[in-house]
Amino acid sequence: MSSRPIILAATITLAVILLFLIGAVAFMSSRPALVPAASPANQSPATGISATDAALKLAEQSIGQGEFTAAIAMLEKAVASAPKHQGLRLKLAEALIHNSQSPEALIQMQEALAIGPESPSLHFDTATVAASANKPEEAIKHYEIAQTKSSTDSRIPLYLAMVRLKQGEDLKAQAALIRAVTLAPDLAEGWGTLADISLRANALHLAQQHIHKARTLQPESPQWKLVEARIKKRSNSPQTAAELLMTLPDNQRLTLPVLQTLSECFGLISRNDLAAEQYTLAAEHDRTSGPLALKAAQWQLKAGHPGKARDHATAAKRLGAAGADDLLAELDAATPR
Repeated sequence: MSSRPIILAATITLAVILLFLIGAVAFMSSRPALVPAASPANQSPATGISATDAALKLAEQSIGQGEFTAAIAMLEKAVASAPKHQGLRLKLAEALIHNSQSPEALIQMQEALAIGPESPSLHFDTATVAASANKPEEAIKHYEIAQTKSSTDSRIPLYLAMVRLKQGEDLKAQAALIRAVTLAPDLAEGWGTLADISLRANALHLAQQHIHKARTLQPESPQWKLVEARIKKRSNSPQTAAELLMTLPDNQRLTLPVLQTLSECFGLISRNDLAAEQYTLAAEHDRTSGPLALKAAQWQLKAGHPGKARDHATAAKRLGAAGADDLLAELDAATPR
């Protein structure tokens, strides 16, 4: 993908992709494991419980207690004894996901599909795990299969769109999002992301229509406020855009994606002092961020405050921010001897 400054990378796509892993875990956790009837040879005479049933139950307990490594070891042993048991494969995938082992979980999901039976939800789960394992083509393949098999589930085109966006395939993502909002008109994530795509295509009127729908559904959502502000800035209304972003609370406003747009708006209305003020607040809130300290220094210099700029540039250098040395050299060169 190009390095274009898009909100998707910082808010929309990131937020939804974080849901991939959570969604997969939640979905598989809520689904009963597929357990075939126990054969007499695989059944404990004392309890009547099969070895696979026992392994699934113990693994479920371990997962519930956060003992993921133990669950994985137990399930791997069970899978070695019953490699064609779909329920064991799915439970092992769940444990691996909990243990942040998405690539290994994907292998188990693929094995579970090969064993059968297939279902739209299983393809959806496999796609979701593939997305979290950074296997976008595999994710796309399974989302498309799931969509074919379950044409009314709005989650599928929404998640498919997010993978397409991550791949830089805006037009295909747009088509998937239109499908998603057609199925679920109250899907704020769909409308907001459509607005951002339209903004990047410079279709400002359409972008405004889409973001209006997203904000009507989620009026206090910081990502939709940010998308709307970017639309207003592009539409030559930087003052209105800045006012909108200033309504965000500190913990949402003093973040790099919001500050970037906010400072650009202040710059367009010749208020470098306000941009410097906001970056300085952010740097004071997070004294461990080199990029924030550097931005505060740069804007303080633009606002005509070289002393404050030097203080922040020195902090940025201490924090290892790239560019801090160059800014300090610039300040040194501008200082009268």
